[in-house]
Amino acid sequence: MELIADLAKILLPAGLVLYGAYLLTRSIMTNDIKKAQLEYRIKNVANVLPYRLQAYERMSIFLERILLGNLIPRVLEPGMSAALLQQLLIMHIREEFNHNLSQQIYMGDATWQLVKSSIEDTITLINEGAKALNEAATGNDLARLLLEHETVRTHNQTETALKFLKEEISQIF
Repeated sequence: MELIADLAKILLPAGLVLYGAYLLTRSIMTNDIKKAQLEYRIKNVANVLPYRLQAYERMSIFLERILLGNLIPRVLEPGMSAALLQQLLIMHIREEFNHNLSQQIYMGDATWQLVKSSIEDTITLINEGAKALNEAATGNDLARLLLEHETVRTHNQTETALKFLKEEISQIF
């Protein structure tokens, strides 16, 4: 019985010391892992930030370029028919969108949805304008109609997307 008591006097403090060492080691290891993860995130953000900024920049340029007031002067040629202008406007919008399609991975879902809806809104406006004219209409007729419609409409989806894009990028800084 005395042997068991002596053994308990030795093993119990040794066990407590060993358990304390285990807790201390686990705490240090957990802190080191958290510190390494934080450093990795900081490094990752520093590497990705320039790409995100470039994506927002490219999308703002894209949205500015598809505003009808900016798009029509680039596409309209003298003597062009309304049907040809309609096709070229839509083609330019889609080509430019496809060129910038990869930028969506750096943006929030809401922003990307607004960009896509601004494209559809602009294409719809072009198609509706072309339908309102007769088949003999010129490109100048369509351009005039589209620009007039653009100036009187109260809600421009492209301008809304640009505003939202600017708000989202301001949250990064």
